[in-house]
Amino acid sequence: LREFIYLTVTDVYGSEWIKYLNPDKKKQLEGRSNGKLKQKEELIQTSLEWLEFNEISDLLFTPCVYADVDVDAIIREILNNDSLTREDILEKIKLIEKVSLWDRDLQSFSDLKDLQNIFSEIRDIRNTVMHNKTINLQYFEEAMSKIKGINKQLLTAIEKIDKDIY
Repeated sequence: LREFIYLTVTDVYGSEWIKYLNPDKKKQLEGRSNGKLKQKEELIQTSLEWLEFNEISDLLFTPCVYADVDVDAIIREILNNDSLTREDILEKIKLIEKVSLWDRDLQSFSDLKDLQNIFSEIRDIRNTVMHNKTINLQYFEEAMSKIKGINKQLLTAIEKIDKDIY
C-alpha cells in the first residue's frame, strides 16, 4: 500500500512531493520521524513508513487546502479585479476549495478507483486484529480473502505504474 502511494505521488509531483502537501500534513510527516532522519532526501523516501494506517488514510482522503495554493493571493485577485465574470470568480474559488489529495491529483492517475473503500475494509480487519477481538475461522478466511484480493489489486496497480514510468 505504501509503495503504491509513494509511486503515485512521486510520479504526479516528482521526488519532492512532500512540499506540495497541506502544511499540517507536511509537519506531521516531518514530526513523525522524531529527528531520526538526517537529510531531506531521507524524509522524501521514507516518510510514509513513519505514518500509521489511519494517518495514511487521512493524508489521502481528508479534504484540505494544499501548499501550492496561495489562498490570500487568489482572494486578493478576486477582490481587486472588477472585470472578473461570475464564472471567473467561481473558477478561482474552486482553486481554494478543500479537496483530498486522492480526489485532487491521484484518483485519475490509477485504475484503483475504489481505494477509499479498500482502506475502509483493511481498517476494519486491522482494528479487529489490533484490538484483540475474538474471531472465528469464517471471519479469518473472509479477511484473508479480502486482503489477498486487495494485495492483488495493489500489485497490479504498482506493476502498471512501474511500466508507465520505466
